[in-house]
Amino acid sequence: YGVEAVAQRLWGSFDVIRPDLPGFGVTGPRPDRDYRVATYAAALARFLDTIGVERCAVAGNSVGGNIAWNLALDHPERLDLTGLVLINATGYPDKELPAAMALARNPIVGQLLRRFMPRRSVERSLRQAVGPNSAIVDAAMVDRAHRLWNRPGNRSAFVDFLTTDQPDRSAEIPDISVPTLALC
Repeated sequence: YGVEAVAQRLWGSFDVIRPDLPGFGVTGPRPDRDYRVATYAAALARFLDTIGVERCAVAGNSVGGNIAWNLALDHPERLDLTGLVLINATGYPDKELPAAMALARNPIVGQLLRRFMPRRSVERSLRQAVGPNSAIVDAAMVDRAHRLWNRPGNRSAFVDFLTTDQPDRSAEIPDISVPTLALC
């Protein structure tokens, strides 16, 4: 949700592609409700093939970081990855989930989140994601993220994603041969 500010900073030096992931943007939820990280990584590989990207660096924040490192593991033959930038990436068993993610796994809170996402919670989540430089989080960013959260089906997709069984692939991380910058 907060990638707009990052993309604006990169456009002067790089071609930037920001795919909209089902359940996290304007695309809306997946009709099949398949929110496995491997499904997202495969879809991203197909997307890059379709638009003709043969070589690129991939950056991802939180779930996007998890998708990025799974892309590197699962699809090295399809794409010449020049680098990974993993920002507070999820998918490590010892990594503490952000508060909103941990709360959403609670059955009662999860049911509430399917119906309501307060703007204040969205703002808190964005500020937590960027850490001490949270001045980058402005009212326009919070409004955009809040609108996307409240797009029909997205709140439920988020809860579905968090309650989907994801395999622990952390033992495979040393198999990633792409230069990687990990920011926590």
